[in-house]
Amino acid sequence: MAHNEINALGKWLAGILLVGATTFAVWNIMAYWPDRMPSAAAGDKSAWYTMQRFDITLIEKDSTKAPADTVTENYNKVITDSVIRINKELIADINTLLNKKTKADSNTARPLQDSVEKNKAKLPSLLKKSPALLAAADSDCASGRIHLNTILMILVALMGFLGNLVHIATSFTTFVGNNEFKRSWILWYCVKPFTAAALALVVYIVIRAGFLNFDAGAGGVNLYGIMALSALAGLSTDRATEKLRDIFEATFTAKGQDNRKDKLNDDTAASVTPTTIPPAGLSPLTITGKQLNDPGIKVTMDGVAITPTTTTADKMVIDYTPTTTAVAAKKVRLLVTDKNNTEVLKKDIIIK
Repeated sequence: MAHNEINALGKWLAGILLVGATTFAVWNIMAYWPDRMPSAAAGDKSAWYTMQRFDITLIEKDSTKAPADTVTENYNKVITDSVIRINKELIADINTLLNKKTKADSNTARPLQDSVEKNKAKLPSLLKKSPALLAAADSDCASGRIHLNTILMILVALMGFLGNLVHIATSFTTFVGNNEFKRSWILWYCVKPFTAAALALVVYIVIRAGFLNFDAGAGGVNLYGIMALSALAGLSTDRATEKLRDIFEATFTAKGQDNRKDKLNDDTAASVTPTTIPPAGLSPLTITGKQLNDPGIKVTMDGVAITPTTTTADKMVIDYTPTTTAVAAKKVRLLVTDKNNTEVLKKDIIIK
């Protein structure tokens, strides 16, 4: 009789971890969700947002300038205006001094001379301080903003992470509920969400690269569409990986590239009969194809290895009795792999 390799405490801890990880993903998706998308026509230069979690707001500004450029211009204007004003005051004070021609005016001239010296001292100080002011302004501006491309990559990774959490939560509860949980799968449950996040990023980059005819600009991205694809990539990592493999092979595989002698053909296992078996008793399954007697050919039913009763180059016969789990699921997965563990046949056998 099947039994779980996990105790009650382990079940509770796993459940808490799943809930916590899911909450983390949802919380951060909401935190980095932008208030709106910029105009696609304006380009990436207009795609800057305020760096404030739960308040990612598009910065309203001249679309041809980054926020730091605007701040720099403002500081330059303030410094220039200050220099002009001080110079005007110096000229006015000097003219006043030149117009004082009598000794009786010496008492008035002294304060004016002091004012001239004071204004002259302001210029070096102001010019010396201006680079520091500009650097501080640029630093403050940079730390308070985030670009849409960065936001999209964060959201894509989080959506892939969340999508895979849905998958592993379903898998975990199913196996625990059927008393078939194995400790050997614990590492898979821990690592899979992170690999799914990375896979979602790869899918996103492929899409942005133009393989699937999406607009290259950040403002032209359909936010909800890209998030949905990221979640689906995390939910079905195997299919997403297969799709990426198809794209790679279509792009880089040369015609007649692989003509190795004794290569295992893609149609090694062409078919299996019957595709429907009864829930009780022993049922023979016949697999037809090519090179089925090659060393390393393996047959499994729902992951359990099956030893063929008869094997020839073009036919293989296995005997199978449905398990309780397979009967409950009303199907069993037949998988044939070669010596390199490459899948050559996968088929669901219906049980009814």
